[in-house]
Amino acid sequence: MVLFIKTVVFYLATIALSVSASVDLDVQSLAVDVRSVNEEVSYYDGSIGSYTLIDAGFTTVHNGTQKAIADTIVLVPSGPSELHEIVQLISQSLRLYIVRLTEDLKPKKADFASNGLLWTVIARLEVMKNDFQAFEKVLSEKPSDEESLPRMIEAAFNSINSAVIAAIDFLAN
Repeated sequence: MVLFIKTVVFYLATIALSVSASVDLDVQSLAVDVRSVNEEVSYYDGSIGSYTLIDAGFTTVHNGTQKAIADTIVLVPSGPSELHEIVQLISQSLRLYIVRLTEDLKPKKADFASNGLLWTVIARLEVMKNDFQAFEKVLSEKPSDEESLPRMIEAAFNSINSAVIAAIDFLAN
C-alpha cells in the first residue's frame, strides 16, 4: 500500500513538472510563431498569396495560445517559481514580438486595404486580443504565494493588450 501511494505521488509530481515544462515550451513556441508572422508581414508585397502566409501564421498563433491556455489550466504549480518563470518568458520574449508585430502591421495598412484584406487582419488581431486576455485570466487565477506575481502578470499582458488594441484602432480608422 505504501509503495502504491509513493508511486501515485511520484506520478502526480511528474505530471505537474511536465505540464509546467509544457507551458514554458508553449510560450516559447508562441514567441517563435509571432516572430514568424512578423517576418511574413515584413515581406508582404500586397498579393493575396503573400497574405495567405500571414493568415496561416495568425492561425498558428491562435492554436498555440489555446494550447498554452489549456496547459495552464491543468498546471498545478509546485511552487511560485514555476509561474514566475512562465510570466518572465511572456514578459521578456513574447511581449516584445507581439509589440513588434503590431507596429509592423501599421505601415502595411494601405496594402491590406487595397486587396480588401484590412478587416480580415483586424479580425485576426481581435482574436489575438481575446486569446491573450483569456491567457492572462487563467494565469491570474493560479494560486501563488509570490506577492509580486499578479502585478507581473498584469504588466506583461497590459503591454500586449495595449499594443494589439492600438494596432486594431490604427488599422480600423
